[in-house]
Amino acid sequence: MKNKSSIGIVIDSTTTLDAQLIKDYGIKVVSLNIHTQAFNKREVDTSDEEIISVLDDVKSLSTSSPSPNDFADAYNQLFDEGFKHIICLPLSRELSSTFQSAVIGKTYVKRPEEIFVGDTLICNFGLANLIETLLPLFEKEDASFNDIIETFRERVANTHIQFSVLNLRHLVNGGRLSKIAGLLGAILHIKPIIEMRQGKLVLYKKELNMTKVLGTFLNSIKSLSEKFANLFVKIVDLNQNDIAEKFVKMINQAFPKAIVSRVRTVRPVYFIHLGNDGIGMSVVAYNS
Repeated sequence: MKNKSSIGIVIDSTTTLDAQLIKDYGIKVVSLNIHTQAFNKREVDTSDEEIISVLDDVKSLSTSSPSPNDFADAYNQLFDEGFKHIICLPLSRELSSTFQSAVIGKTYVKRPEEIFVGDTLICNFGLANLIETLLPLFEKEDASFNDIIETFRERVANTHIQFSVLNLRHLVNGGRLSKIAGLLGAILHIKPIIEMRQGKLVLYKKELNMTKVLGTFLNSIKSLSEKFANLFVKIVDLNQNDIAEKFVKMINQAFPKAIVSRVRTVRPVYFIHLGNDGIGMSVVAYNS
């Protein structure tokens, strides 16, 4: 196992961390829940294909957070495996009660003082991007619990997430976008750019085409590149492979030292809230 430290890791199921990394670092995944007319299942037991097949029935789709007991079980498993400390990084507390469940779950175990629940204020592919920059810190046997927490706080403050969806109905149904804005967007073919700000999804900008959307994304990367030496960019594309490939080339040309990765899913919970047609990017920026 690559995690040689005394510090275990817990995430929730909405974070799009690669399955191999989860295995390599012994990460515990606490699942959110999916509710449809056809089934009620844990997110970890639901495939992308299952949820995409019922996305048109938007009004019957919902999600729910894990319980505090679910987090307590994950904490106890890590302690039983010999870890002395635990870092738990759930999705933004502004989007879900998952964070609160993680905090309450600490009170159900014997050593709550050895558990840090991070107030990430981000989610999904953006949180996966951040965690990937932190994982090498866990490969040292003498890794410091407090040092990793401090590094997390420094890097999360400079993590940026933006995305644009081509179908607005899921954002409207979930209350993330007004019905009027959704109707106008559909009629005028406006591409909304959604940004995570202080842990919440906000409508940042409206563009008329995907070329301008990519330009906005690129400007956001540029603003961080002027302050930080290390740039980790993760691109998510949902049925937008050609646009994503174009964006990768734009990033490589403009920022040749940036580390670029891609993911092609937002997992079932976020498919419900975003749909399955769009593109987004996350940037983690820091100095060595």
